[in-house]
Amino acid sequence: MQVTLHADHIKDSPFSIEVSRNPDAIDPAHVKAFGPGLEEANTAEPAIFTIQAVNGKGENLTVGGHPFVIQILDPQSKEVVAKVTDNHDGTFTVEYQPDEIGNHTVAVALKSPLEGLLLPISGSEFTVPVIPGTDASKSLAFGPGLEEPYDTVPTEFTIQAKDKYGNDIPTGGDPFEISILDPNEQEIPADITDNGNGTYVAKYEPVTHGAHKALIKLRGKPVGKSPYTVNVRQGATESSFVERFDFVIRSKTKTGEIKKVGGDHFDVTVNNKSSGDKVPEVDVKDNDDGSYLVSYGLPSYGTYDIHIKINGKNIHGSPWTQNHFDE
Repeated sequence: MQVTLHADHIKDSPFSIEVSRNPDAIDPAHVKAFGPGLEEANTAEPAIFTIQAVNGKGENLTVGGHPFVIQILDPQSKEVVAKVTDNHDGTFTVEYQPDEIGNHTVAVALKSPLEGLLLPISGSEFTVPVIPGTDASKSLAFGPGLEEPYDTVPTEFTIQAKDKYGNDIPTGGDPFEISILDPNEQEIPADITDNGNGTYVAKYEPVTHGAHKALIKLRGKPVGKSPYTVNVRQGATESSFVERFDFVIRSKTKTGEIKKVGGDHFDVTVNNKSSGDKVPEVDVKDNDDGSYLVSYGLPSYGTYDIHIKINGKNIHGSPWTQNHFDE
């Protein structure tokens, strides 16, 4: 070190000074930074990494209080705010939220006792690629399971992950959550399948009709227009039955030609084979083209005889038996 007065060295100048570092004190050359926030980040969720304070002997320190300074620059060299949390055990948690896609530069330094001097840690600066992240508010949910499903069959809907610009996310891996509530606010089973291409299929099976709620979230934030109100309709089951039967009579002339005009009177009777009771309200409609539509209902299960006559005589194929059973 040199000490001068009016450009002249004072006595014994220059001086030799031996500077030594306390090996037990923090040493920026040994400090480590690691974690996913230094490997890859996205625009939808905070990036996090850890700093481990280390002394000159390479030993991890177990106390906090070290004045770390973080600088993060986006691809346009705009600074990104970083939050540093002292865990008081020698580690520090750094969290930041990138907004731009592209490589970010992360610099980690320790404040020196000398004012204004920053001492970079080992490996600083870090280059972190930032990719598009899934934005819950821009993502979409759509499909029959959010419209008017039936309470008799399973249903499903699709989630399309999108970034904050509204672009489709082409990869999977987002932790979407779904919850389906029935009209009594009771949750019914539902599951979700990641298709690996930015779309997800949610399936559930309503057990009752009425207004249901479909809640869709990503990292605690509602997806699209969640919660959705879904009107579940009553559906038909296999207990449904045939209420009426129809068949058509085609009239023919003496020479076997198809008649093209109506006006004939066909007598149609349907009788219960066991009781002999006649089925009421057998309707015969003249279509005015030589055909006649016969319509009737059966009041109970069983075996029935059907007779069709004209001029007192059975037509071809009459009579025949019709079985009407529950199973």
